[in-house]
Amino acid sequence: PDLDPYRATQFDIALHWYPDENSIISGAYFTKDVTSWIIDRDTNFGVDFFGDGRVWDVRQKLNGSGVKIQGIELQASTTFTHLPAPFDGLGGAVNYTYMEAEDVGLFNQLTGQELPFPSQSKNSYNLTAFYETSDWSIRVAYNYRSQYLEGAAGHSGNPLFVDDAGYLDAKFSYNITPQLKFHIDGRNLTSEVKVTNAGEGRISSYDWAGREYA
Repeated sequence: PDLDPYRATQFDIALHWYPDENSIISGAYFTKDVTSWIIDRDTNFGVDFFGDGRVWDVRQKLNGSGVKIQGIELQASTTFTHLPAPFDGLGGAVNYTYMEAEDVGLFNQLTGQELPFPSQSKNSYNLTAFYETSDWSIRVAYNYRSQYLEGAAGHSGNPLFVDDAGYLDAKFSYNITPQLKFHIDGRNLTSEVKVTNAGEGRISSYDWAGREYA
């Protein structure tokens, strides 16, 4: 109850260059002054919840404030239409993002060390390669993000971090008719595992969903 919504004053500036009609190279800088944000549900101990002197262990979402986030985004993509057939259907794209946050206001309950902004990786990037014709296409994508904070405190009181991980996906599509398309979609082809830790050498969870196909 009584949560304020996410509020921020944001600014970004970007430069785009289009070498040809099928290509783009761009870079951007962004900054956010977050005056109000919602902290994921967590347990707070010894809270005078009703203001009557009794203390409770309360599990709820709370508001944070005063976070300053800044970062850069870089991207490039092209289709190699200038190549002779059949290579003129080849293409690719890459993007990279770096983010950092200050004055988050979350602290390790055991050490007092300030924690990073939840669910925010410092480094992330995507690599995509594809081949397309008027009838069919194939696309392969690799998505990576570095370690990020999932929760300020777990059952042990330690913060919970999700290890860095990369995921490989692929998709094949074929246009049977202008109104009917067939596709095969595969996700997490390398069977990446989501590992949550409560500090170095302290694995909290090990989640493996395997590959997914459609």
